[in-house]
Amino acid sequence: PSQSIEPRYTRYDIATKDDRELSGIITAETLDYVTLTQPGGVVEVLRRRDLEKISSSKLSLMPDGFESALPRQSMADLISYITNHH
Repeated sequence: PSQSIEPRYTRYDIATKDDRELSGIITAETLDYVTLTQPGGVVEVLRRRDLEKISSSKLSLMPDGFESALPRQSMADLISYITNHH
C-alpha cells in the first residue's frame, strides 16, 4: 500500500505540545487550525499553536499485508466496487 499514495491520502504524523502523537490525513487547514482524520474515522481539530511538529510520511495508513487478509474474490470485488463508484 505504501508503493503509491495519492497526495490527498498522504499520512501525516503530528506531535502536540502536550506529548500526544497522532497519525492521519489532513482533511482541512486554516492559518490557525488543522483537521486530522485518523484511522477509524476519528476527526480531531487541532490548534496550530498547540502543535510541536507536523511531518508527512511515505507510509500508507493501510497496513502492509492487508491484501493478503482477503480472499482473492473479495479483493476482486473490492477493486471492482472502487473502480465503478469513484
